[in-house]
Amino acid sequence: MIKKLILTLALLSAPVVVHAEEQKVKDASTQLPQKTFDAAVNALTPAYCSLDISSRISKSIDVVRDCYNNTREASPENDICVFEDSILKALVDTYRYRLDQIGDDDPTAGIKFISRYSIATRYANKVHNFHIKNLTSKQKLHYFDDRVYESFDVLNERCKKLRQ
Repeated sequence: MIKKLILTLALLSAPVVVHAEEQKVKDASTQLPQKTFDAAVNALTPAYCSLDISSRISKSIDVVRDCYNNTREASPENDICVFEDSILKALVDTYRYRLDQIGDDDPTAGIKFISRYSIATRYANKVHNFHIKNLTSKQKLHYFDDRVYESFDVLNERCKKLRQ
């Protein structure tokens, strides 16, 4: 009796397990690959580990600008540049938020490369030419943004190790 029950439960749960595995594969195709994540984080590590925030931002701008300038428009390698840009945008947004909280002026406000307009323009251009065509607009947005704060965890750990 117990063997029959176990066999029945196993057979009933099989479609659920298969569906879960299919969903995991489908979800993986809409997520930033680890290779792209690592390449962007590796490129930004020296800039991000600068001691003061203005150096961190200006050096990160150089990394992102160089990536865009040295990568062909249609190349899948542009994903690295867009992810670097996503990290830069989050860094600048966090910095601006903190300055706003304490009532200080934003020294990055005049830097054209990171103005809200120029970031939006770069994003529109890069996401429009994005090489994964079967993603919805929402998935394209999350493709890069979902791992940005994870990158800060990795970058902060690397900076701690560099300073030891």
